[in-house]
Amino acid sequence: GSTQRLIEEARRQMESEIEEIIQGCSELNAKLLSKQHSREYFLYHLSRIKRHYAILNRKAKYFSRWLAIDISKSLMKAYRSLIKVRCTIRMYFT
Repeated sequence: GSTQRLIEEARRQMESEIEEIIQGCSELNAKLLSKQHSREYFLYHLSRIKRHYAILNRKAKYFSRWLAIDISKSLMKAYRSLIKVRCTIRMYFT
């Protein structure tokens, strides 16, 4: 019914936000590999993406507890993307 529809809508929204994070990380990684900007530029954008991830992670915990929505596998994909960008930044700017 309508409850199931709301749960599915919440799941779709969370999956969409996860895809945005992954997309942002890949774009940042591509810019890193082409060495277009300064270290500060990358750290600033990475911190914005990490903030978005942190908010999404809190939301996911709430949804998993109260709505029984499990998106942990998708969240791990986003987390791995963040780690990959952070490691690339360290590799190029140390």
